[in-house]
Amino acid sequence: MMPSLFYRSALLFLILTTLSLAEVLGADFHTVPFSTNTTHLTIWNGREYEPFFVKGVNLGVAQPGRFPGELEVTRGQYAQWFQLVNEAGFNTLRLYTLHYPHFYEVLDSFNLANPQNPLYFFQGVWLEEELDGYSGDLYHLTDFFFNEIEENVDCVHGNRVIPHRFGKAYGTYATDVSRWNMGYIIGREIYGEEVHHTNVLNGSINSYTGNHLSIEDAEPSEAWAVSALDHLIHYEFNSYGVFRPVSFSSWPTLDPLDHPDEPFFWEDAAKIDLNEIILTNAPAGYFASYHIYPYFPAFISHTPEYQEFEDDYGMNPYLGYLTDLKQHYTNIPLIVAEFGIPSSWGTAKFGIGGMNHGGFDEWEQGNMNLRLLKSIETANAGGGIYFSIIDEWFKTTWINYVDFMANRRPFWHNVTSPEQNYGLLGFKSEPVYELWESFCNDCPVHAIKATSDHAYFHLSVLLDEPFTAAEGMWISLDTYLPDVGESILPGGHVVSNRAEFALHITNHSAQLYVTRAYDIFGFFNTNNLNPGQVFQSVVSDGAPWQLVKWKLSTFSPYDIDYIGNLNLNYHFFPENTHDAVRVFLDKINIRIPWALLQFVDPSQRKVLHDNIATSQIEYMESDGISVSVFYQGEEFTPQDRYLWDEWNVVESVQQYPKGSYFVMKDRLHEFNNRAIAVCDTFYLAINGEPAVVGNTEGVLANDFDLDGNFMQALVLQAPKYGRLQLNPDGSFVYEPFGEIIWKDSFQYVIFDGHSLSEAANVQLYINVEVSIPEHDIALHGDKPLITTYPNPATNRVMIRADDSVIDQVSVFDVNGRLLTTEIVGANSYRLGVSHLPSGVYFLKIKSAETMQVKKIQVFQP
Repeated sequence: MMPSLFYRSALLFLILTTLSLAEVLGADFHTVPFSTNTTHLTIWNGREYEPFFVKGVNLGVAQPGRFPGELEVTRGQYAQWFQLVNEAGFNTLRLYTLHYPHFYEVLDSFNLANPQNPLYFFQGVWLEEELDGYSGDLYHLTDFFFNEIEENVDCVHGNRVIPHRFGKAYGTYATDVSRWNMGYIIGREIYGEEVHHTNVLNGSINSYTGNHLSIEDAEPSEAWAVSALDHLIHYEFNSYGVFRPVSFSSWPTLDPLDHPDEPFFWEDAAKIDLNEIILTNAPAGYFASYHIYPYFPAFISHTPEYQEFEDDYGMNPYLGYLTDLKQHYTNIPLIVAEFGIPSSWGTAKFGIGGMNHGGFDEWEQGNMNLRLLKSIETANAGGGIYFSIIDEWFKTTWINYVDFMANRRPFWHNVTSPEQNYGLLGFKSEPVYELWESFCNDCPVHAIKATSDHAYFHLSVLLDEPFTAAEGMWISLDTYLPDVGESILPGGHVVSNRAEFALHITNHSAQLYVTRAYDIFGFFNTNNLNPGQVFQSVVSDGAPWQLVKWKLSTFSPYDIDYIGNLNLNYHFFPENTHDAVRVFLDKINIRIPWALLQFVDPSQRKVLHDNIATSQIEYMESDGISVSVFYQGEEFTPQDRYLWDEWNVVESVQQYPKGSYFVMKDRLHEFNNRAIAVCDTFYLAINGEPAVVGNTEGVLANDFDLDGNFMQALVLQAPKYGRLQLNPDGSFVYEPFGEIIWKDSFQYVIFDGHSLSEAANVQLYINVEVSIPEHDIALHGDKPLITTYPNPATNRVMIRADDSVIDQVSVFDVNGRLLTTEIVGANSYRLGVSHLPSGVYFLKIKSAETMQVKKIQVFQP
């Protein structure tokens, strides 16, 4: 009688692939699903390790109105982000810390639904810097950090329950997502002062010898970092029998290179160099990971040797630095774990080669990000992880004097701040204008409307006729206290309400001016202020006005961002995300960021009113905004001041894909990874007619593409003893030539629209019994310890262990795909199977003493 795994018909049934069997049974090579070579991370394809280029996104999760420790993201938002990231062509997510259980559950569901283009992830383990008693000695953090490492590893494997706690994720972690975990990047950007302090206090520690990693002739801080990585590897392998690539997070401030052109001492005074790490029984390897931006530290732009590098855009010192760093890490991969350019209105630093810290619109942001990623690839690094998925409002930039109130910063969006505007996804609300004041029907300005939101103060000036620019339009803005400010605008107009700001609009430009007293240019060096510059509004009549601008450096008088030169656009041109003034036929719409009007917290109507004689930054509550519009020789001033409701909850903002998202989505294919073709084994039952395999069981069923491209199967080498028709979707028809055979084979490759995969071997066994015994398959121990019944089953399968506790039961289909994992903790368990379609399944059963695989059949009448 034919064994129950076979069916006598003209149809072929895929019973088990080589890879899925290995996955279910835990074959040795699957203890190292990912590894490293000298340049890239690699992935096992069933025959060998294939290198791939990491195209990742950092998953910062501080949404508007939230702080990062809240991790306040819903299941639906995670699912939406995964879909957007996947569709754009990214292949990896990077977490800085543990997320709540539903992140891992949603990721698992997403990947099971997209087996041929899953999203992988790097799990991060955050290194705390605010523990009680911590004064900069990293060894003080050892116990806490090692516990965090174990906690994260357990959670990734779906094997930890964390009680309620504040400021960190907690809950029941029962979903094993380890198959999607590409590796670990632990730690954070450690400060040079911490490294120095650690080395001084622990001077006798100059080596570390561990179970898997060691280092000799090292600084104490380097030995400590290696000990943490070794602890991670040892804990995961001992607990779960798997090795994974590991890295310790770093940044150029701690790189091992010398930079004599760096002007700031602590940006080149310390190092953590793990290049000489010694691997012992660590087959997945180690990789270097750095957060690298083109504008910080200064030595990246200003080192003459780096300035000699060029790309299609011109001078590219970023490429020079990456090349220098990779040449140091000759034998291990270099992953740029953070890179990016923000889409802010303001610029905090100028980078030589045009790669500045801010000042780009969203479309320019996307193109500059691709320039950085191309530099990473050209330098032979193993990939880059973009920072970040969303704009994060809680962040501050040193150049912004006004957003110093950290507890209120998440409640409004400072679009001028580079640090708040790195995201590929942004948040905005459409302005809904309200009538502020009406004037005569035939007046040049017949009405003024206004509104406000989390980012801008909006004005709409309604015109009787299309805008003419003989003298342009002047608008005064009085942001607080009508009895202080300047009475005479730069154009000579006298305002009825004194003003702190003046906006001048012509047919080709818009410029924002501030009074001399209220100008905060050069705020970080009050010894070099201009006469009368006091950071608060005072009474003046005819005092000079200043274009709003930022001083970016104490070293160069030319590092100035003339941010008051605002963007003016016309209605018949596409909108730009930096548009401050947009001219229509019958109106002019204006939006001015709160930061440029020097509001320190618009959500509470707080405005800057500083006293430079004190060390604190003072402010006061605004009584509203008053404007006067001067146009065609007339003044138009609403009688009342504009007031808006305060808020403590961010509402009415919509998430949207920024222009940079679409630019990267259009061009990420330029960094293509070859599809992964997995070797297959098919057991065929043929009864006089060709065997037919559908696409769901075909050669592509267990293959995947890291970039999410389509896949086509192509024959590379035909079978020797039969005819083969291999279809692009992986389905195929096989017919022996006539003689009796029991084995044949062929090779195929995958075309993903850009390149061909490595060849994959396919073994065909003709009318041969599958070599999986009907009885228990015990991977440890000689006698069966676990029994299952009934088999076949329809509703439930009872699993019973003799003299042991069942820890966990995982259910796999015949393709080796994990369907579910159940945490048990008892010596018997009733497993529900009524939801499973009829077919063959494998149960991977773990207990403290053994791991066994049971084959069951489910029959649904």
